[in-house]
Amino acid sequence: MESLVNEEVKHLKFGRGSIVEEPAEHIKVRFQSGGVVKTFRFPDAFAGYLAFEKGELQEKYNEMAMSERRRREEGRREELFKLEEERRAAQTELQKHRRSAARTAKTAAGTAAKNTK
Repeated sequence: MESLVNEEVKHLKFGRGSIVEEPAEHIKVRFQSGGVVKTFRFPDAFAGYLAFEKGELQEKYNEMAMSERRRREEGRREELFKLEEERRAAQTELQKHRRSAARTAKTAAGTAAKNTK
């Protein structure tokens, strides 16, 4: 992947700036207004917060951000599905335990009634 350092970007609140650092999951942008450096999640920031001055870069990284978002959402759905399956299994086990305990109590009560006669 090509380096994005020195690429010009725009942000609605902070205005124009340029990328000064691009570690793996985040990028740092120095904005012209005050020279403030802000960190953004990469490539997610290009699907809403930041826009490249160059349209072709925006298109490329917007698609990458959307793809990454879909991948994470799918992972969350899978995790929620797994948690729901675990919850159902635990609930089934609890119901089995309660039925068994009720049968044991009923049997004990019946045995106690026979012993008192």
